[in-house]
Amino acid sequence: SAAPRITTTFSGPYCSAKSFTLFWFSRSMAGVQLGLTVYHICEDEIKAEVDPGVYDDQISMMEMVMDVDDIHNEMSSIRDQYCKYL
Repeated sequence: SAAPRITTTFSGPYCSAKSFTLFWFSRSMAGVQLGLTVYHICEDEIKAEVDPGVYDDQISMMEMVMDVDDIHNEMSSIRDQYCKYL
C-alpha cells in the first residue's frame, strides 16, 4: 500500500493551521509507532522539494557545519529499520 503523506506548511515564525493540525494529531497519537518514512531537511529528497532560494536562506548555513553524509546514513538506517512503507 502507498505510504501516508503528512505535510506541513510554515509561514514566517508562525505555524499555519495545517501544521497545527499535524501537531494536534501527533499529540493524540503519542507512543504509537506509525512506521512513516522520515527524512532530514538536508537530505536530497527533501532538498529537491524546497524552493532553492528558501533553502539557501534558511538551511544552507546550517548545512555547512553538519555532517550531511553521516545524517543521510543514519536516516537511511532508521528508515530501513522502522518504516513500514518503503
